[in-house]
Amino acid sequence: MKNRPLKHKAKNAFQFKSFHERISEVDVRQSVLYYVKHENEELEEHQSYFHQTIQKWSVLNLSDEYQRFHAPVRGIVTLSQLLHKKDFVIERLLTSLDSATELSLQALLEFVVILARDLREDFYRFFERIFDKLICLLSTQNPQQLEWTLLCLASLFKIMRGYLRERLDFIFGRIVTLLCDENQLHITNFATECFGFLARDTKKKRELVHMITSAVKHDPTLSTGCGRLLFEIMRGVNQQFHSCASDFWNLLLLEMLNEPASDITGFDPEVLFDILVQTVSDMLQCIASTNLVPFWSSVYQAAESCVANENMVKNEQTLDYILHLIGIAVEHQHGKCVNNCAQMISLLVKIVTRTKSERVLANVTKIATIIMLSRNLNITQLDASRLCKNVMTIGPRSRIVFEDFVLGMVEYAMFENIILPDYLKYFEKKIDTESLNLLTRIVTKKSPRCRHGIKLNCWKQFPIKIKTDHAKRMYSDLLRGCTSGNENYTYTNDPKSYTDRAKGSNTAVRWEFLRERNQHLHKHVIFLF
Repeated sequence: MKNRPLKHKAKNAFQFKSFHERISEVDVRQSVLYYVKHENEELEEHQSYFHQTIQKWSVLNLSDEYQRFHAPVRGIVTLSQLLHKKDFVIERLLTSLDSATELSLQALLEFVVILARDLREDFYRFFERIFDKLICLLSTQNPQQLEWTLLCLASLFKIMRGYLRERLDFIFGRIVTLLCDENQLHITNFATECFGFLARDTKKKRELVHMITSAVKHDPTLSTGCGRLLFEIMRGVNQQFHSCASDFWNLLLLEMLNEPASDITGFDPEVLFDILVQTVSDMLQCIASTNLVPFWSSVYQAAESCVANENMVKNEQTLDYILHLIGIAVEHQHGKCVNNCAQMISLLVKIVTRTKSERVLANVTKIATIIMLSRNLNITQLDASRLCKNVMTIGPRSRIVFEDFVLGMVEYAMFENIILPDYLKYFEKKIDTESLNLLTRIVTKKSPRCRHGIKLNCWKQFPIKIKTDHAKRMYSDLLRGCTSGNENYTYTNDPKSYTDRAKGSNTAVRWEFLRERNQHLHKHVIFLF
């Protein structure tokens, strides 16, 4: 067979791209916000970018639409002439934008940027009108128009950064509608990137946080967009944080310690927490795990301030919020993003020993379970034992949280050595139907039932050692009641109380399952005499 000539390509040089593909290629950060001009791009003192751009587009664009704008202003050459006729030029430009199509829109949008570069402070009083007109151009499905408009807006944000930084309230009021969940993702991303570029150097960070939370409190659909906005403020380049990230994280977590305002429009820590959930999620996706030190330092500091008193926890609601954020970060990639694991364990131990809140304990046990089962963390045996021993003391304070932790740790390699002995002590004191069912679930996971004789030789007994006579007697009576087929039999923790009370919610199918499972448990129990 004849070989294909080398001039034939594997794919076509020109290919169709969908709207999503076209928009995803628009990189505002690299193309505009962080673009560094070459020294040859600077003009001499009396020259103007406006005249240079006129010469460029008089060759590239010969459409009638562009000529209607070009003809009256082509005589403006020097910067002095442009300053003298700035009102006329801008009014002409705004009029042309009202009726612009694809034939002239790209050129006109470039003139908007060029006028901002030439006029500088004199452009400020026209900014609001131009900005509102550009925002209207974003409502399109034309990828070219959308790309030109996004780059134009980003260039304006960069050129007028000093002026706009003093008017963040005005800019936020204009772009807040772009942060709503109803908007397309590329519009929201653009708004967050541009506003983050402006806001990261502001000195009024606290007022900015309150402005954002107030907007979300008024319209909850802004929560996701504002969370991304806060992240863009702290986002740097090359998967790193910006230099302002440490101060900003400290401020955000410090604000969560405040009490909610009494008025409807005032600051609410719960609203800020909802926003930060999205912020942390974006952070984990875009920042390298080795560069998360500003976040962890601020989180540890805020959590330590809540447990500074040895006898009590200060502001348990805020501590619950902080632990939830920690849990999101710990759960990501099985703990790969955790920084200073020893400090994390020390913090969890402090919280466990000083709080009585069931919600806080539930968050602590979830974090502890992820840390202990993580393949990406190197935990010393001493730290693992210290954490588990302290968590195993929460049984009297919250039985549900305690039993969930024990069940979640069944897959832990040192379960039989660290967890199981303490749980059996608890089991001997709290023998009832619920504790028996939990013990059965543990045994079933550790030594599954053998369904047929083919693997009978591989089946191994999982020893459950019950020591006290009182526990042996209660266990035997309870197990006998469960396996007798009596659906009305219930055992309580009191050794003198055996009640036969109706359980209308238990069906015969569920009871048969419990009876089979407890018969399986009975094969593993060892009485120590």
